[in-house]
Amino acid sequence: MATAYAALSGGASSVVVVEAGRVASGASGRNGGQLWPSFRVPHDIVSPDELPDNLVAAFDFDYACLRDIADFAARTVGAEAIGLELGGGLGVEIIPDPLCWSDMETAIVPVLQALHTSSLNSAALGANNKPMAMDSLSHSAASHFGNAGGVVAEPECGTIDPVAFCFAVADAAAAAAEARGSVFAIAEETTALRLEAAPAGCVRVVLADGSAVIATTVVLAVNGYHLVPDLFPPWLAECGELVWTTPRELVAAYPVPSAPAAMAAMRDALGSPDPFLISLPDEVYGRQAYDSIVFGSSVQLPAGGSDSDPDAIAVGDELASLVGELCAPDEPLPPPTRIWSGRLAYTADNLPLIGPVTAPGSTYVADGLAADSPVFLVGGYSGNGMTKALRAGYCAGKWACARLNLDPATLPPWMAGVAIPAAFDPMRFSPYQ
Repeated sequence: MATAYAALSGGASSVVVVEAGRVASGASGRNGGQLWPSFRVPHDIVSPDELPDNLVAAFDFDYACLRDIADFAARTVGAEAIGLELGGGLGVEIIPDPLCWSDMETAIVPVLQALHTSSLNSAALGANNKPMAMDSLSHSAASHFGNAGGVVAEPECGTIDPVAFCFAVADAAAAAAEARGSVFAIAEETTALRLEAAPAGCVRVVLADGSAVIATTVVLAVNGYHLVPDLFPPWLAECGELVWTTPRELVAAYPVPSAPAAMAAMRDALGSPDPFLISLPDEVYGRQAYDSIVFGSSVQLPAGGSDSDPDAIAVGDELASLVGELCAPDEPLPPPTRIWSGRLAYTADNLPLIGPVTAPGSTYVADGLAADSPVFLVGGYSGNGMTKALRAGYCAGKWACARLNLDPATLPPWMAGVAIPAAFDPMRFSPYQ
């Protein structure tokens, strides 16, 4: 949404947004597969005055961002305003009345009926899950998500289908896209997405239902928990525009008798000895590899498996050898993204690096931007939808300014990287630490 906002407001390109959140993917054992919203309000909080400062900053920051996004969507879709995806992804926590939900309800009117949306994958979320009208969302912020098999325990937790919404945005921009011949496709949490080669150096973005769009540019913002091998076919690596992040589902798709075999499976699936990067999420401390890096609940470790399990340690050690280092438990919070491409690489200001992988051992442009690259992937923090989306939006915004000659002054401040509350800097802060 952030990149779409920048591209459209700059008038340089039409925009297609593809967003398919990993709701109930079962990828993370900590929260049942549901991507956490931007922040959680402890269940015993009954007044904004009781919120810790960092959550106040997070809420204020989210609210300002969502207002911008709502205004953009209202103009683009022609609807009254945007309905939010609640419970994850580009979402906002369900918050109780004292935390000004009524104000947000007034500002962001749902468009469920207009977009014909429903709860995303309701069956997978559990029999009691149902979509909710905005006026029903003034609800307790007690722990909404269960930890059993990807089931959302809270029956009142509903979500707007982000794919339907984004294709509504795409439909609204279709005529302009055809006229300009320039489509900006953004894939955020690409559960049901695959990429295919298209003529003239373009990429065909295909969803599970067969819907597709030809894109001159694809920006992928993923954690990698749920990626499947055919998402990045060999031709994409040969085109030289592939960045790979923490590949839980890819590893889960193969027998994993040993860590080297897991690494080999990844390489085989990607059609190259070493065409990918591995991005370690911020939860990676010590040898917590089975939960934070690869396995999660996607692969069953031996009964009683833990962070001291030999198999988990082996995988963690192998990944550590790839990235060059592994944080010790007593180290401070690591940088947002640790990247392997024959060396560790960061931008000068320690932002996550985005750019093309042209060949094994390739290097990157210094600022992480490559104006002629059709595909980018921004990896990094895991499990924090708004933070990750904003990080991706910021990085993609830098790229968009370079590629589309946009004036950074036209970007909203949270995308331009200025005026971001220190307590909620999407580059370096996770509310769950």
